[in-house]
Amino acid sequence: MGRPLLLACSLAVTVGMQAQSLAPPASSSAAPRSEPASLPTDDEKASAPLLTLQDALALAHQHEPDLRLASARVDVAEARVAEARAAFYPQISLTGIVKAGLPGSTNALGLVGFPATPFFRNIAGSLNIQQSIFDFGRLRHTLGATKLLERAAGLQQTTADRTTTLLVARAYFLALAARTQRQIAQVEVARRQLECREAQAYERSGLRSQYDAKVVARKLAAAEFALLQNRLAEDASKVALRIVMGVDDIASPMTLVVPAPQIGTRQDHRDTREAISLAEKNRPELQAEALEADALEQQLAVARADRLPQVGAFGAAGGGRFNDATVKPEQQHGVAALGASIPVYDGGMRKARIREAQAELSAEAARRDQLRENIDREVNDVLLQSSSATAALASARQEQRLAGEELGGVSAQAKVGLVSAAWRERARLHLAELSSSAMAAQLADEMLRINLAFALGQEIHP
Repeated sequence: MGRPLLLACSLAVTVGMQAQSLAPPASSSAAPRSEPASLPTDDEKASAPLLTLQDALALAHQHEPDLRLASARVDVAEARVAEARAAFYPQISLTGIVKAGLPGSTNALGLVGFPATPFFRNIAGSLNIQQSIFDFGRLRHTLGATKLLERAAGLQQTTADRTTTLLVARAYFLALAARTQRQIAQVEVARRQLECREAQAYERSGLRSQYDAKVVARKLAAAEFALLQNRLAEDASKVALRIVMGVDDIASPMTLVVPAPQIGTRQDHRDTREAISLAEKNRPELQAEALEADALEQQLAVARADRLPQVGAFGAAGGGRFNDATVKPEQQHGVAALGASIPVYDGGMRKARIREAQAELSAEAARRDQLRENIDREVNDVLLQSSSATAALASARQEQRLAGEELGGVSAQAKVGLVSAAWRERARLHLAELSSSAMAAQLADEMLRINLAFALGQEIHP
């Protein structure tokens, strides 16, 4: 009966070695499978460079396209403000022309000042000044809209920065969680290997049947397969982290470092309405939507002002060849004018622009309400997870402490021969498993802290 059990256990260990051979290169330096896992991890044993969360965030802020896009939009908004403000100042230009032929040829070039007059013979030039006098608020509302959009672009840049921080932190903590799950799977494999050796000893002594031996072997094979799956999940999480960071070298190994817990940085918000109110006040994307709505109000005012007159002034100083012209000599070197433009009929174009601006304003209000609903839902979800995550972390640490005390007691009993080494090994594996579970709970709690800060519109400090 001993030979079938030996073959079954050997087969299970062989399956585990094959699973190891399929694992990523970083796992090739792991401890031999025949030894119980004391949980130095594969990454800790490898020579891969360390990657802290701060390093990951710095890389992401260097390479993330969304951040570059948000920065470019801020530059565009600032340029548009300068462009709108420039319309308040006089527009000065120099024009000149040399012609041959009929006077009507001067208008083809669209020049202003002396070159536009038909009274010179073949050459003319002037210094021209144009100034808007009164336009019923067209320029003022246009400048107001661009300033609001500039502020909105800055808030959108803040949103992009915080979103990048959140995504990188999530990917980093998910990779750490995947490593923790792989460690738990390693403990399970070590436990099944211990059971297999015990079953082999019991089989040889006739205390267990061949069927029991096969059950133990199947459990070991299942544990080996679960370990393989966890290794693949760990590698996939690292690839996802590299993608979020914008790093091209996805295949290069890296060792993640567990961040120090941020003690006392998370505030408890038991009143959901208070938390939602705080989020709606602080979230930069919601503030940006409100500014964009105000900018649309300004653009609607511009569309309405387009239906009203506008008054401007023009002046030019220059000269030209006015031989045989009817222009008086004292009028051949300067011109000044004050004019008004009054809309009469345009086929309904200005009225359509007003309707368009009103529709855009209504659509912006709907987008703002939709965003507010999404923020409210996000805050509710995070608050619901908060209490359970805190309780889970406290429970996991308590179990870890009790397992440590149990290991100390079993080790003392083993020294005096009251219990076998197998019992001490079980206690050690139990402590290793609970330590990994406590680490998983700590990572979940830290991730919840970051999610809560983002949901409430606060600065994220990973």
